[in-house]
Amino acid sequence: EADVVSTKDEVLAENALNVYPNPTSDKLYVDMNLSKVSKEVKVNVYGIDGRLVLTQNFENIRTETLKINTHLLNSGVYTAKVITDEGSITKKVLVSK
Repeated sequence: EADVVSTKDEVLAENALNVYPNPTSDKLYVDMNLSKVSKEVKVNVYGIDGRLVLTQNFENIRTETLKINTHLLNSGVYTAKVITDEGSITKKVLVSK
C-alpha cells in the first residue's frame, strides 16, 4: 500500500500570505511568505455563486507581493483561492465600489 501525497490538497498556514486591502475597490495585494520558492502560484477569484470570475498566474514566488486587478469586478463578496506548489488557502474578499 503506497502513500500518495498531493501538495495541491495541503492547506497553507494562515501566515503564509496576507490579503489586503479588504474591502478593496480596484486592486488586491497578496503578500506571500512561503517557506520555499513556488514555481507556480495561481490566484483564482470566485463569485458568491461559485463561478470563477478572475484568475492570475505568477511564477517563482516566495516572499513577493502579488497584485490582483479587481477593477472589473462588481461590488460584492468574493472568495480568493491562492494555489501554490506547497498547497492552497482561501480568503474571503469584499469588493466595494
